[in-house]
Amino acid sequence: MTESISQMETQTPKIRTYTYRWLIVGLYGLYAGASLYQINQYTIIENIVEKYYNTSSFLINLSQLVFMITLLILIAPSVYIIENIIFEL
Repeated sequence: MTESISQMETQTPKIRTYTYRWLIVGLYGLYAGASLYQINQYTIIENIVEKYYNTSSFLINLSQLVFMITLLILIAPSVYIIENIIFEL
């Protein structure tokens, strides 16, 4: 029994990376960057959005905070889907 455990400890698993994975990571990064860019535009033109929608600046800034929190919550299921469903090719 101890021999098999020591053999298992000395054997390292072979880790393979695929170029398709880097493509998915790159596309996801571009999409996330575009989303962040768009949501940040509301805080840059806050005074115009505030007058147009007749709302407070707090709610405009809160929209960015809600987006960031939602992004953090949804990133785990996204990674799970990419790892377990998309890469089952």
